[in-house]
Amino acid sequence: MKFQNEKPEFQQRNTIWILILISYEFTMLGCAEGWTYHSASHKMQWENARQWCQKHYTDMVAIQNQKEIDHLNKVFPRVRGYYWIGIRKLNGTWIWVGTNKTLSQEAENWAKGEPNDRQNEDCVEMYIQRETDTGKWNDEPCTKQKTALCYKAQCNQSTCSGHGECTETINNYTCNCEKGFNGKHCQNAVKCDTLSEPDHSIITCSDQYGSFSYNSTCQFHCSEGFALNGSSMVTCNSSGHWTEPIPTCTAVKCDTLSEPDHSIITCSDRYGSFIYNSTCQFQCSEGFALNGSSMVTCNSSGHWTETIPTCTAVKCDTLSEPDHSIITCSDRYGSFSYNSTCQFRCSEGFALNGSSMVTCNSSGHWTETIPTCTGVKFEDPSKPSQIIINPDKFANVSFNSTCTSECLEVQSDLLDYSHLTMAVVGASILAVSLIIFFLLRHHLKKKKHLHARLPGMEPPDVAQSNL
Repeated sequence: MKFQNEKPEFQQRNTIWILILISYEFTMLGCAEGWTYHSASHKMQWENARQWCQKHYTDMVAIQNQKEIDHLNKVFPRVRGYYWIGIRKLNGTWIWVGTNKTLSQEAENWAKGEPNDRQNEDCVEMYIQRETDTGKWNDEPCTKQKTALCYKAQCNQSTCSGHGECTETINNYTCNCEKGFNGKHCQNAVKCDTLSEPDHSIITCSDQYGSFSYNSTCQFHCSEGFALNGSSMVTCNSSGHWTEPIPTCTAVKCDTLSEPDHSIITCSDRYGSFIYNSTCQFQCSEGFALNGSSMVTCNSSGHWTETIPTCTAVKCDTLSEPDHSIITCSDRYGSFSYNSTCQFRCSEGFALNGSSMVTCNSSGHWTETIPTCTGVKFEDPSKPSQIIINPDKFANVSFNSTCTSECLEVQSDLLDYSHLTMAVVGASILAVSLIIFFLLRHHLKKKKHLHARLPGMEPPDVAQSNL
C-alpha cells in the first residue's frame, strides 16, 4: 500500500517538471520588453537546436557579458546534458553564429581545461546549475543531444522607428537615435523654431517628418515690388536650428530724386522714400513750364514709370528791332524768356512812341506794347515865326528832309490885303488896327530893302513920309 501511495506522488512530481519544461519552451522569461530567453523541452543536436531557436524565437543565445551569464544561470534549471549556445568552431576559429563575429579573448568563458580541442568538438555547451564551473562553457561534438537555449530579440526594424540602432540588453533594449531624432523609440524628429511669414513674403515648406522638423525645407518668395535679403531656402538641421538666418523682404528702391531747377517735388511714400509704390508729383515755379509727365511712380522693377520732367522758362514772342530803333535785352533764363527785360532807343532824329522798357511776364507776354520810332517834324524854315503859314504845306517835312529856298520877285499882287481883311472880319476894331499896323510896317521894311537893290524905285524915306 505504501508503494501504491508513493506512485501517485512520483507521477505528480513528474507532471510538475513536464509543465515547467513546457513553460520554458513557449513562455518568455523576464519582462515583456527587451531581450528574453527560452529553452526547448526536448534534446536535439546542435544544428537542429539552432534551427528550432530560429523558428520559434530569434536565434541561439549569444553571451554578451557576465551579467547575462549570471542571469541565465539563475533563471534556467539544471537539465541532463546541459544547454547548447550559439558558438561554433569554423575553420579552426570560434565564431558567434548570430553575428558571425570571432569570439574575442575578453569574451571567453571556458570551464577549467576547456576547450580541450578533442576531435570534432566544434560546438559549445553551457553549464547551468552545475556544482562546479557553473555558467562556464565546454566544447562538445555537435552531434550530441542537448537542450536548445534560445533568445528572442525585441529589436526589429520598427523598434526604433527606423531612425536609430537598437541595442539589446537583458529584458530590455536601447535605441541609439540617429541625428535629428529623439525619444525612447526615436519616434520624435527634432523641431526647429516655427516660422511665420515675414512681411511681404510667401513661405513654401516641404516637411518630411512634420512641420518645421528635422529635414524640413522652406523656401521664401517676396511679393511683387519687394526683394529678398538673405538665402531663399532654409533647412532644419539635426540640432534643431535653421541652416540660414530667416530672410526678409524689403521694398525695391528707385533712383533718388532731386528737385530739377525751378521745380517742387511732392512725394507720397508707402514703404519709404523713393521705393516701390512711391509716387512723386512735379510742379514748376512761377514763370516756368513743365516738360514731361507731372507724376512718376516707382514700379516693381525699381524704375520710375516716366522720364523725370524738367522745368523751362516760359517764352515770350521773339522781338525784332523796329525801324530806326535799337533794342538792348537782359536775359536771365534765355532769350526772350521769363524775366527777360528789353530797352528801346530810337536812332538820331527819331522819337519813341510807347514805353522804353518791356518785360516778359510769367504768362509768356510782354508787359507793354512794343514801341515804335517816328521821325521828328519841323516848321517851314523860310517863314519867320511871327507869320503863320498853312501847316499842310510842310506836313511831310521830317528829320533829314532837304529844303531849298529862293527869293521871290516882288509883284503887286504878292500880298492880297483884301483877302487878309476879309479873314479878320468880325474881329474887334482894335485887333484889326493892330494887324494892319504890323503888316504895313513889315511891308515898308521890305520895300526899303528892295529899293536898295532895284534902281528907279522910290526911296523908303519918301514912302514913310507919305505914311
